[in-house]
Amino acid sequence: MKYSILLLLVFSLCSCTSNKVRDRLTAIEKQIRTNPEVALSSLDSLANAEKELFQKEEFHARYILLNTYANYRLDLEGKDDSLINIATQYFLVHGTAHDKLLCLLLHGDILINAGQYGEAMFQLKEAISDGASTQDHLLLGQTYTSLARLCSMALDSDRRLYLQKAIGEYSQLSNDMYLIDAYNSLGLALYDMGKIDSALLIIKDAKDRAERNGNNYLINHTRECLAEVECENQLYDSAYIRLNNLMSQNNYQATSIDYDILSLCLAKRGERDSSIIYSQKALALAKSSFHKIKHHNYASKVYKTIGNDIASQEELTEYYKTICSGYIYVINNSVRKEQKQFLESKLNKEINKAKMIYLFYITIITAITLGICTLYNK
Repeated sequence: MKYSILLLLVFSLCSCTSNKVRDRLTAIEKQIRTNPEVALSSLDSLANAEKELFQKEEFHARYILLNTYANYRLDLEGKDDSLINIATQYFLVHGTAHDKLLCLLLHGDILINAGQYGEAMFQLKEAISDGASTQDHLLLGQTYTSLARLCSMALDSDRRLYLQKAIGEYSQLSNDMYLIDAYNSLGLALYDMGKIDSALLIIKDAKDRAERNGNNYLINHTRECLAEVECENQLYDSAYIRLNNLMSQNNYQATSIDYDILSLCLAKRGERDSSIIYSQKALALAKSSFHKIKHHNYASKVYKTIGNDIASQEELTEYYKTICSGYIYVINNSVRKEQKQFLESKLNKEINKAKMIYLFYITIITAITLGICTLYNK
């Protein structure tokens, strides 16, 4: 009897401790949304204080999930999915709809970073399906944003659709921060589709919202996006001044796109050497497929402007090769027949487009060569 009472007391004590830790983890998850750096420190302190408890499968999986979420909120790009896979496997069986949504969002985002686009698409679409009932507008909006980012790797037209859905989710939040970022992304998506006037309207709206919000990061980001669209709209002086002002700020970290825009603006101003230097800086910073696609497109325009048609054609070829390689990877790793057929048709269109441009340049070069030879013979 005494042993039974003792065991019951030990069990009750352990249960009480477990519930307290669960409450702390719930509070830390909420803190991640507002202050991820402090939340990450709190999470590590709790795990160290309760080492034995965190060896249990439930708490180990929760620790991985929240640690990954905090790094995601801090924009620390992860490419190894071995840890989040542990959390995903656990919560898909034992978790709530919210747990599943968060796991699949984070797992999908890491897979995008790792270049595993087919599997990322599957995880993110599962996140939307499993998480629709949660009404968690932030996580749903972030999932749609990640889907849009995935589509942007190949400049897919679905990118605009996913961003519009993200805006619908973010508009339910009291904080405008995510909504403004989504407006910027939508503006750039419209710009990539050639809808320059619509892009300018959307990004100017985002800029006004950012200035009312008073968030310096958002203000700078909207100005960068605006400069990119202005450059495409041939407002080179305005884009050049806007970016120069941004890059002169001490805390501003220039991106490859910033240098690409400045490179084209300088080329249009006749500053040949400076434009090439900035283009090379852009290339050094362009790490992701998306930024490489952007760079080759800009570099092609830069070399065309300064009169180097051969270099321009080489950059254009790299531009299409990068797009096509993205399609090929997704096709080879596609899990659905319909998706595979759709992407194969898009790949063939891009390859045919690249061939046409290549033949066009070959025809021009041949015609010029024949013309020179004819004049020489005369």
